Amino acid sequence: MTRRRSPFVAALLSAAILSGTSGSQPLSPDTGGTRIGERQTPADEVEAAARLHELMPAWAGAARRYERYALRFLCSETHRTIDYSRFQGEARKEKEKVYGYLLTLDPSSTDYQVIRQVLDSEGRPTGGEKKIDVPAPEPYSWTQIFLPTLSSTLRFHYLGREIQHYKLTHVVSFEGSAPGEEGRDIREWSGTVWIEENTGNIVRVEARPNYQNERIRTLWKDYVQSFSFPWGKAKARPHGYALAVVFDFERDGLLFPTRVDLTDFTWIATNREVVDTRLVLTYDDYRFFRIESEEKVHGPKPGSP
Repeated sequence: MTRRRSPFVAALLSAAILSGTSGSQPLSPDTGGTRIGERQTPADEVEAAARLHELMPAWAGAARRYERYALRFLCSETHRTIDYSRFQGEARKEKEKVYGYLLTLDPSSTDYQVIRQVLDSEGRPTGGEKKIDVPAPEPYSWTQIFLPTLSSTLRFHYLGREIQHYKLTHVVSFEGSAPGEEGRDIREWSGTVWIEENTGNIVRVEARPNYQNERIRTLWKDYVQSFSFPWGKAKARPHGYALAVVFDFERDGLLFPTRVDLTDFTWIATNREVVDTRLVLTYDDYRFFRIESEEKVHGPKPGSP
């Protein structure tokens, strides 16, 4: 079934895209974020568990606030695909494409889905939509990781506090509970999340698919033991994914996604990864709509000065 985009949605996407798109700039690799000083770690597992129990309600509250903003913005999304020379470790070529980006809700579920509008060579909307299968969750989905409906399916462990991207953050590891399928469900991933101390905002996420290392080790064994031809092995080298998501645009006390770095790597030796391709998504030119103040402004009481 073809989904029809409403004229309102089309107009919003067109307005955002035509108002300005990001120009092409040299693309630096993700280096693990800007970390300053040493991480403050809990004294023992008991303290770590107590700290996590204390903080989870506040993080759930922040997730609910993020949930209210999910369908209230649009932005530009730039796709950059970089191919690497496997053994030289250098980028060989890069492709770039810019889309209008709008989150909506899947009518058949409570999941987010994305409307991407294709641009022509001059950066103008063509009127068509582009379906792109990215094997990772939409970046805004990570803001929901501490909602009780989702957090109850994950295992968390409190790691401590550190300064990440010039913000004091709590550092928490998480383990997903779902087997890897399409990769678009947070529960299919395990990794680390950095949460801003005073706000509960997500600052950064690093993740890999659940049980990926075990799967790669098994496939590597098959590769090594496979028959060798003059031109190479009968089995392919195993590959995997590494994901980093950065939240660095602030609006109304919330941080919004600005970059996704999805690396597709290959093993060339035991525990030795080399990059094959990187898909880097950058988000800018955020536009917000239908946002009303959640606080009522009361006038002075009768008789007050």
